[in-house]
Amino acid sequence: MKLRIAAVLLLTFKVGIAAAQAQDVDCNNPQNTVEMRFCASQDFEAADKHLNKAYCALTKRLDAEPLEIFKQSQRAWIGFRDSECEFQAYWTKGGSISPQLEVQCMTVLTKARVKQLEAYVNCEEGDMICPPAD
Repeated sequence: MKLRIAAVLLLTFKVGIAAAQAQDVDCNNPQNTVEMRFCASQDFEAADKHLNKAYCALTKRLDAEPLEIFKQSQRAWIGFRDSECEFQAYWTKGGSISPQLEVQCMTVLTKARVKQLEAYVNCEEGDMICPPAD
C-alpha cells in the first residue's frame, strides 16, 4: 500500500514539480493542474515535516514499553491514512485530479495527526491519557 502511494506521488508529481519549480508558482492561486499538484505536494511535505517533529517530541517522553505501543499505533495510523485517502480518491481513479485528491487527503489527515501528537506532548499535568512530563 505504502509503495503504491509513494509511486503515485513520485510519478505524478515529479514532472509537475520540476516544471512548477522552473517558474514561480502562487499556491494561493494555482493556474493549472501542474501548479495544483505542485502546491498539494508542498502542503503535504510541510505537514509531514510537522508530523515528524511531533513524533520525535513524543517519543522522547516515552519509556520502552509505551514507546513500542506508540510506534505500533503510528504504523497502523499510516496504513489507515493511506487506505482512507486511496478510498477517497477511488472514484476519480485514472483522472488527472485523482493523485491531487489523494495527496490533499493525506495532508488533511496528517495535520489532524500532528494536532493529536502535539496534544500528548503539551497536555496539562494530571491528564490521565498523557505521558509523564520530562
